[in-house]
Amino acid sequence: KSYASLGSHYSSMAYYYNSPELYEKSLHEFLSLLRLDWSDYVHARFGVPATLIMLNRDDEAFTFCRFWMNHSIDNRNRKLQLTPAETEAMLHLGRQGTWLYPKAERDCRLQDIFELCPTIETDYKDCAFLVALVVIKMKLVAVHDSHQKVLRQVLRSMPDAIQCHADLETPILEMLVGKDLCASIGSQRQQVQRLLDLIHFNNPSVLPAFLNPEPIQSQPPPTFASPGTPSEVWGVLDYSYPVFMPVPGARAELVRRFGTNPIYPYKI
Repeated sequence: KSYASLGSHYSSMAYYYNSPELYEKSLHEFLSLLRLDWSDYVHARFGVPATLIMLNRDDEAFTFCRFWMNHSIDNRNRKLQLTPAETEAMLHLGRQGTWLYPKAERDCRLQDIFELCPTIETDYKDCAFLVALVVIKMKLVAVHDSHQKVLRQVLRSMPDAIQCHADLETPILEMLVGKDLCASIGSQRQQVQRLLDLIHFNNPSVLPAFLNPEPIQSQPPPTFASPGTPSEVWGVLDYSYPVFMPVPGARAELVRRFGTNPIYPYKI
């Protein structure tokens, strides 16, 4: 049990000291636990995505969530389900940890998670991965909108002869943030809202707890986290609060939905 909690301890220390080295150590411990126990009895996998996001490895976090969400089909036992062929292929991957999830493709985080995981809205209940995914999508929207805002300010400051060329905004913005993000920004915004709706549907305590964490965090850590209950929220906050709340627009969106100091079920 003590060894199983190492990843969480390193993650808490990394946040307190703002240390990438400790986040790397935390990631190593989480993945080591997964290598030891595919069934993931201690739920080490739920700490991996937020840790990867803190290390600015969003594509890997997205790939990790996608893989486990598509293979954790035994919802009652919450175990990894692989076919024999998939097991054989995963065991032959070389880099440490890559057998736990495929190598991330560049900018794969731009993909539509609802298309990649068709049963996400009907069968998937664990909120830790859903929160990590909405963080990834909110970051994409924030990057696009911040660059667009600055660009529009610059264009407005130009002489009239240049300012009148509104068609300059799109090609310049594409150079700044990438054509793929510009082309998919509408989808990214939609995914943010759908993910937030899904999180709240699966567990109505999770999102309000980001605004008002004290009722949950004042209680001892639960011995077991059950999806859809306040016991799940403790771990989600522990892993995800440091990556969720700093995202530009995240707090404002939660306040819009729940008010500044929401009340929610919190008894573990």
